[in-house]
Amino acid sequence: MIQQKIHFQVETPLYCRGFHPKCSEWRAASMKGVLRYWYRAIQPDLTKEKEIFGNTEKRSSIRLHMDARSSTATSKQHRKSIQPRERFTLNLLLHPEDDKIQRDVFVSLWLMTTIGGLGARCRRGFGTLSIQKIENQYPETAFLFKQVNSIEDWEKQVQAGLRQCWRWYQQKKETVVTHPMVHPTLKMYICKYRSKKWDIALSKGAKVLQEFRKTYEEKEEVLKMIGNAKNGERNPSATWLRVVRINNYFYPVYFVIPNELYELSRSVYEEFVRLWGEWLKKRNFEVSEVNE
Repeated sequence: MIQQKIHFQVETPLYCRGFHPKCSEWRAASMKGVLRYWYRAIQPDLTKEKEIFGNTEKRSSIRLHMDARSSTATSKQHRKSIQPRERFTLNLLLHPEDDKIQRDVFVSLWLMTTIGGLGARCRRGFGTLSIQKIENQYPETAFLFKQVNSIEDWEKQVQAGLRQCWRWYQQKKETVVTHPMVHPTLKMYICKYRSKKWDIALSKGAKVLQEFRKTYEEKEEVLKMIGNAKNGERNPSATWLRVVRINNYFYPVYFVIPNELYELSRSVYEEFVRLWGEWLKKRNFEVSEVNE
């Protein structure tokens, strides 16, 4: 049995529904579900998923326990959130059948804190987490979690991390995208604008998306790629807003990740990537080429 502790800090308000629908609370089940989500996003061979997270026939190889003292604050929508600067610890117990399971769990943790988040509206920058410390670090993935001192160093770390992940989880050309997938067609756009306040950086990123939606409102098929719910049809967003904190400054970052809409309409997706990329670059977001 392997025991590890991961210490997190909340960077943007986190909405993680608990027993009461208007309250947020830490739940190990939610964390496990998000880790499974990002494992699916990087691992093309989904038959291996049950070895880590289990299913109705096989017990999970990991156990999670959340150690936190959280506070909440009422939002404008009268929902409560776990506020920025709150901290919690994830206690991780592994019963691995092979060493790669430990690696897979930490890759999922890295993707969650680098691209995604935890809780509702994580595609729009809410629920952003940062890892403060890992006790009993797994050596093979330690480079993913090194502290950096500039947005340029953060960019290089993400590029190196993604390339290594693609070496670990090689995807065949014929792989069909049926859910969000982290593969070499991924795009990353980094805004060098910075703020000492998370909400200003988040608003900066959100405003860019709002203006894009308004400008291209007649292109309904393209707008499906940024997510909508219309006439009973719900489309997941292919673009993820992330707020990165470095030395107490916050930077807005966008990731574009292919999802099931990519496979259903490749030409529309490519048009969206072109329009969205040009839009971001005109608003001081620099594209970062990950797949060289």
